[in-house]
Amino acid sequence: QATGWRSDYGPWLFALMSRIEKPLTPDTGSILRDLALFCSLERWRLVNSLATKSQSQDETTSTKQESEPDKGEKSKLPEDDTRKSGSDEDKKSAKDSDENCAISAEAQFAAYNLFICLVAKYFNQGDLADS
Repeated sequence: QATGWRSDYGPWLFALMSRIEKPLTPDTGSILRDLALFCSLERWRLVNSLATKSQSQDETTSTKQESEPDKGEKSKLPEDDTRKSGSDEDKKSAKDSDENCAISAEAQFAAYNLFICLVAKYFNQGDLADS
């Protein structure tokens, strides 16, 4: 837990968990409970960070809409064709980057859910299960 979470920890932990024999020793049960609680906390942080990001994007969009002049009005600034806000390729790259982040967040969310479910259901730690 001190080093954080890396994507290659998931398959490694799953492989270790597949070798654990039941009934659990108290130490093993405690470690599995700690894992489930860690996953629950990280899942909560992930959901909150995505909600915060979404909320800030909504606020940015509404601020841009309020600051734009009416379509009937002409802009007071002269148009300059040499300066553009971004090329189509830049916009596409940014969109692809956002989609990759969303996929990554979904994969993390699924991994956290998997470990919580395994500990709760398979290893009979039902009090940790989501209701």
